[in-house]
Amino acid sequence: MMEDKRLKVSATYITKRFALNVNNDNSKKTLFKANKQTRDFWSLRNINLDVYDGECVGIIGLNGSGKSTLVNLISEIISPTTGELQVNGEVSIISIGAGLQNGITGRENIRLKALMMGMSNKEIDEKMDEIIAFSELGPFIDELVKHYSSGMKSKLGFSIAVYQNPDILIIDEALSVGDSTFAEKSSKKMFEFRQQKKTIFVVSHDMNSINKWCDKVLWLHYGEVKELGNKDTVLPHYNQFINWYNDLSPEQQAIYKEKCQKEQLDYSLLDLRNEITDTIDTGKRSGSKKINKILDVKDGYKLSFFSKAMMGLVAMIIIMLSLIATRNWTMQEALGKPYKFFTEGHLFHRKPTFERELKEIESSESESENKISSKTNKSTQKVQKSSVSSSTTSHSSSTAQVINYTIKDGDTLGDIAAENNTTVQAIQQVNPNMDLSVINPGEIIHLPENSSTTEMSH
Repeated sequence: MMEDKRLKVSATYITKRFALNVNNDNSKKTLFKANKQTRDFWSLRNINLDVYDGECVGIIGLNGSGKSTLVNLISEIISPTTGELQVNGEVSIISIGAGLQNGITGRENIRLKALMMGMSNKEIDEKMDEIIAFSELGPFIDELVKHYSSGMKSKLGFSIAVYQNPDILIIDEALSVGDSTFAEKSSKKMFEFRQQKKTIFVVSHDMNSINKWCDKVLWLHYGEVKELGNKDTVLPHYNQFINWYNDLSPEQQAIYKEKCQKEQLDYSLLDLRNEITDTIDTGKRSGSKKINKILDVKDGYKLSFFSKAMMGLVAMIIIMLSLIATRNWTMQEALGKPYKFFTEGHLFHRKPTFERELKEIESSESESENKISSKTNKSTQKVQKSSVSSSTTSHSSSTAQVINYTIKDGDTLGDIAAENNTTVQAIQQVNPNMDLSVINPGEIIHLPENSSTTEMSH
């Protein structure tokens, strides 16, 4: 246990290895299985770190230096290979767009992510309006997220995350989201966290954000701690390195990366032992026991319990969303009011409720198949009625007031609807013969002529 109550995160001799597949052209392949070879890749090597209450630590480094691996360890998404990691408090990751489900609405995403963070339905209901207001999405909160622009997704993801109340915040490239107005509002929220003495980790390539928010800086370099200290000391050294690296030719940069990554592949527990013996007196029996305890491999390439539980939850959600997509339902229609699947209590104890929902879905599916079978005998009449109906529909659609719009690069249906004072559903109605799930620059679509435009034209 941590003796100092102010100590929020303590990492001692932490490493993390992954099994890296190695391509071997000479490997023999059978009909059912290829003989794969793997090598240990040490994403983190001998990390030591103490972070206290109220500190804001910036984590910087080139891509592939282990920044995401470290914050995933702190949030207990994965477990370390060796060493001791102690986290004193609840952790929340603010990573823009992470975990958003495209097949459900913004409002439904708020409920889903909040439940995954451990909030009750009552708590979510109390905060729902506040979260929606902060997101500035207005009526688009009830649109499917797949129709959102990247900026709208960023606003939604940030708004959901900041309305949790964790002890430790991990902010992964999420300080400059949306437009300037929203970015200013996000900054004010960050100042609130600082005033509340939250412990904050900021992962960013933006040195201005690191300099603005952080007290200390951890510079990771291909799995190792290059430097840890006050931002006024570390940032100038990092900027000096970045300038040197950017002056290299692309070929020289590739050689440098390959050299550093080879060191991660060649690392071993023996190397860690040699590094530890420089700091621990191995002459004493207690020192030898301590080294053996540190070198005790914990993961064995296995996921932590939290990771397994999360993977099981994600699998259930994917099944549910696929059923919703197949039946063309909304989540509300699939789960009912209130959401029966999302009951009070711990999220991973809701399997029986979910099984009941699946049986109801399967039952409705069999009823639907029976109805289709009973209507097969009347196919001739339906074809005739369909032809009459289609001609009537085409006539009515031709008389509807529409305007043409040419798709521009970067357009989404959500953006087009907002700019033209309409909704995505209205656009889909006036384009019945087009698949609007994918739109390409240069295509022409119809837009409904809004009432204000019609009145002006008359």
